[in-house]
Amino acid sequence: MSKENNRKIYALSDDFISQLQKLVSLCALTGTNVVDHVRQLRLEEKTDKPGMLMLTPEYVEYHNNVITKLSDEADKLIAEQTKTLFVGDTETN
Repeated sequence: MSKENNRKIYALSDDFISQLQKLVSLCALTGTNVVDHVRQLRLEEKTDKPGMLMLTPEYVEYHNNVITKLSDEADKLIAEQTKTLFVGDTETN
């Protein structure tokens, strides 16, 4: 962090920048609005690098839970669709 005219200037950590990329990809896959996901981001100043903002552990846990939930829902949909495909195949024979 540097002070210019009594302002605090921060830099963004590589983890934060990587998370932005993941959110954009997530939005492309799910059709959701990136703004809603960015609003959920939580940052804190790195203790070993003053002036560097990083994701909070709570946000990382939240995001991982969201991804797990989406993955579980996708697995259920795939299983249902696969079951429907096979049931449909046996009905036509």
